Amino acid sequence: MLPVFVILRRFVRAIVAAWRSDAEFRVLLALVVSLLVSGTTFFTFAENWSVLDAFYFSVTTLTTVGFGDPAPTTALGKIFTILYI
Repeated sequence: MLPVFVILRRFVRAIVAAWRSDAEFRVLLALVVSLLVSGTTFFTFAENWSVLDAFYFSVTTLTTVGFGDPAPTTALGKIFTILYI
């Protein structure tokens, strides 16, 4: 279990170092966060999914994994997903 914490600590330090030194990284991170928040918000209200399900779908869609577990059922949800992808 200790190696997991060591790797996590290195990862957090790398994120902090990149945040402090690279403006492009800050913009990219802000873009990813805004996409995840907007997708989660939309799917929560338009598809009546829980926040966790909506966030899960947003992450799997943005990372192009696309397991297909949840899928939009409304026309508005399907249109938004096409634009979101």
